Amino acid sequence: MKKIGILIILICGITLLVGCEKKKEKEVKKEKNENAVNTLAEVSTKKELEDLVGFDIPTIEGKEIINYIAIGEAKKKEQARLFYQDGSEFDMKKGSVKKQEEISGIHGAEKKDTIKIGKVSVTVYEFEETIFGVWKDKNYSYAYLMQNSEIETLTENLEKLI
Repeated sequence: MKKIGILIILICGITLLVGCEKKKEKEVKKEKNENAVNTLAEVSTKKELEDLVGFDIPTIEGKEIINYIAIGEAKKKEQARLFYQDGSEFDMKKGSVKKQEEISGIHGAEKKDTIKIGKVSVTVYEFEETIFGVWKDKNYSYAYLMQNSEIETLTENLEKLI
């Protein structure tokens, strides 16, 4: 009988130890995930957005902007997103990206063309009704997206933006 009692106590002790370790692992994972979560912050003006992200944001003159969004970790915003009245969207991120998905947010798009605007090479992609251009310079990555448009209209807007 004593052996069974000791065995039960050992099993309970091991179960408690394993449970505590798993709880610690979950807490560490939770902390890491909290830091990795991107949040959106909507502001009212271009100036407020530039202050949040820490860089100047080019815009298309004559086009009305209806939303200004900063994207990034809670304490550090690193991407700006503008929504224009015509439904187009402009994204700008400080730093280089490896894939177009990182700046455009669209996965699985088909590469259509590469166009040259001044000294800038813009890669044009298409996904369903969305056509967009993605480009980089030394310090930033960009994407300009339009719905239900042709490459000519996209190019005209990009020429005004770049």
